[in-house]
Amino acid sequence: MPVYLPRSIILVLALLLAACSTTEVRQGPMVKAKSILLLPLSSLHSELAEAGHGITQDLNQVLGKKKFTVINPDDQQVQAASDQALAAAGAVYDPSIGQFLPMDRLVYIKSLIDYYSTQFDFEVLIQPELLIRNADVVGDTATWDGVERSVELSSKPKTPYRALKTVRGVSIRLSAYSHNGADLLHSYAGIGLPYTINYAVKPPAFDLKTVLFTEKEQRQAAENALKPFFYQVKYHAK
Repeated sequence: MPVYLPRSIILVLALLLAACSTTEVRQGPMVKAKSILLLPLSSLHSELAEAGHGITQDLNQVLGKKKFTVINPDDQQVQAASDQALAAAGAVYDPSIGQFLPMDRLVYIKSLIDYYSTQFDFEVLIQPELLIRNADVVGDTATWDGVERSVELSSKPKTPYRALKTVRGVSIRLSAYSHNGADLLHSYAGIGLPYTINYAVKPPAFDLKTVLFTEKEQRQAAENALKPFFYQVKYHAK
């Protein structure tokens, strides 16, 4: 019988492994919209999605300030849409994270839009996700996806040590699609470093914080991720 690691350990391992490091904002055609369908925050690591649950509310507030009507599907609708999209795209189960992953992401997204179009009237769909990304370290400061965060130490050796030049930070990625499935935008914004580093052991150990992200970090990430969106999607009352 296979033995699977606890998800908290899997998250730590993911933070140690190489992560996506590109910071580009990919943009498609500019569109006008009144109603935005905002999907729930997701992540390949459930601990991150749970810790960042406040980001969805922050995204709602920022979009609302720009006069957009924000639609939040309920859990039943989200599950039905996901089931339909996974069936259309094909899926593979990853037991380490306890999730089914689509084999064809383009088909998956198109199927999501098709389902939600039968339930709601909207012009743009936003899919927010939390990702682990590379961060460059200079001194005790890590920089990635438009933010700087202090690298906190849980234990510092008394003898000289070599600090890491690269660590992993968590970012939000916003993917926006038009009602007809056009790829509008992929933007990234850093949130925080959900761990402290113990340099007293070799190799250095990463210890997850009790609170992975602060409310301020989540709010800033939501605002920063939406800045490119507002250049791409303009409010237009019907």
